[in-house]
Amino acid sequence: MNKSELISSLIRGTFHRAMCESIVGVIMIGIFAYQMQTISPGTPKYYGTILIIASLGFIMGVLWSYVIGYRTLRVHPESDSAFWMEAFQTQARLLRSVPLWYIAPIMTGVVISVLPTSKGSFVPFMMMLAFIGILFAGLTWLNRHVAQKLEEQAVSFA
Repeated sequence: MNKSELISSLIRGTFHRAMCESIVGVIMIGIFAYQMQTISPGTPKYYGTILIIASLGFIMGVLWSYVIGYRTLRVHPESDSAFWMEAFQTQARLLRSVPLWYIAPIMTGVVISVLPTSKGSFVPFMMMLAFIGILFAGLTWLNRHVAQKLEEQAVSFA
């Protein structure tokens, strides 16, 4: 890919990711808000659900704050290699930090929601915890893999 195609791909990718994640986030907020009607206040599930809803809003805010628009090309043309190299590196850092700002808040809410409230629910809780750990590791690996590709693309602007 040449520099022009790489920049277009980055711009489309950041917008597409933010749009898709926002659509899913709004749907999930609606589902969890509806579910709140049946949850007893003061229970772990209640607080976990509130944390999940807040996390989804936070995640959408972070994603949209890192979107690169086509208007950026007016200010920073393709020949502004330093800017575009930094843009690719910034997107890579964002993806590398996904465990902190994306996965951890939601997974914390999920873990709180499924905390065992009786003796018989400890084994299912541990199974859920193992599943969450595997999911966390998989999402972290996937985002780091994509971040590495972005860093390799950033080198082409050096």
